[in-house]
Amino acid sequence: MIDIPYSFCYKEQSINLQGENVFNKIIHFLREVMEELRKVSWSDKKQTIGSTMIVILLVIAVAIFVGLVDFGLSVILGILLK
Repeated sequence: MIDIPYSFCYKEQSINLQGENVFNKIIHFLREVMEELRKVSWSDKKQTIGSTMIVILLVIAVAIFVGLVDFGLSVILGILLK
């Protein structure tokens, strides 16, 4: 079997669609999207919950850090401007 680069396949498909109307192009695009979504390996519920918890904890940690830096700089500027 010959490997054909994706860009070559995409160009071929776009050439074939040049004579079609916009509605048919949209339908074709949505069918390709659905085909690609079937190829995706989706995470299970446990992995999704774990990843979400990590993101939430990191956001809280960064928010606390930025808040502390802001408070510290405000105190320092308050002392310097008095």
